[in-house]
Amino acid sequence: VLDAPAWAPCALPHASGCSAHPVRSIYALRCGQAFSYRFPYVWTLLFDSLSCLGFRRCYRSSIGRRTAELKRKVQNVKPELIEDLEDPRLDPYLRLTNHQLRCELEPERALLICESQIAIEVALKEGVRPLSLLADESQVGSISSLLAVWPDDVPVLLLPHNMSEKVIGYRLNRGVLAAMKRPQPPSAEGLLERLCAEKERVRLAVLEGLVDVSNVGALFRSAAALDVDGVIVAPSCADPWNRRSVRVSMGTIFQVPWAKAEDRWPGDFFALLERKGFASVALALSDDAVPLSDPALKEPLHEALFFGSEGYGLSDEVLSRCDRHAIIPMSHGVDSLNVAASSAVTFWELCARR
Repeated sequence: VLDAPAWAPCALPHASGCSAHPVRSIYALRCGQAFSYRFPYVWTLLFDSLSCLGFRRCYRSSIGRRTAELKRKVQNVKPELIEDLEDPRLDPYLRLTNHQLRCELEPERALLICESQIAIEVALKEGVRPLSLLADESQVGSISSLLAVWPDDVPVLLLPHNMSEKVIGYRLNRGVLAAMKRPQPPSAEGLLERLCAEKERVRLAVLEGLVDVSNVGALFRSAAALDVDGVIVAPSCADPWNRRSVRVSMGTIFQVPWAKAEDRWPGDFFALLERKGFASVALALSDDAVPLSDPALKEPLHEALFFGSEGYGLSDEVLSRCDRHAIIPMSHGVDSLNVAASSAVTFWELCARR
């Protein structure tokens, strides 16, 4: 019913408080009852004609078939209720720190915790391997679409409603967590080679020293929305696979190509940029910074955009090596924006509008 076309009155039940008129009901659902009552009889005649031709009956039959198929898929999943907090299957959610989840000495054993149904569905679509699903038993009905695509051989664990807040540390308003294998990103050189081979013009975001994982996730979400081709993460940057980062990114962290720069930062990375023909732009409050709208910033075929930490910005070495410095013009005496906001403005100006 949820994916029914807007022009199918039989597919949308009349909402409480909505008009009984089919057209008005549709627009009340979609536009907050802000439907204009112009030409109601023309629409009524059209829908009555479709009903006479059997449209209503055929569409209901189609809805019934899809509903039955969904029920069959969900029935294949056998959730298990977990009442013992010492159950080892809860280890990734309860007892493993972010450092232990990374498992840097044995990357093939590294895990990540994915939170929210949207992020988990994106991860599955992008081929990330799931290990288990953890949900509050009261939320099972709200994640039926996720259960329909969840692999049959991967455990689904349920927590009693009065226990989930103790286990997770807060109420599971989003309903679900998943433990998954942590994908291993390519090297910075490998990512640049692939992007340059696939695209005529490449725009990279380079993150140095960001400590707030929420900012990292928000930047990835903006990068996905505003046509950034890839992200490079400096060794000093917060972990993009952190649970909060994945949640804030709405799963886009699985979609935007990214790589972690080598340990000898930033010298090796700038040498790589030079070999690949990249210009470099630092977003910084410096005396020689040009406005973000400067046409010269859009001229290079390949460009790397550098963003620094929330506190002190980019390091002196990075600032000295960048070709240009840019600034977002502001008013009312404001001299800077949070990195999540400034990156979105930059991506819009230099990536989405290129």
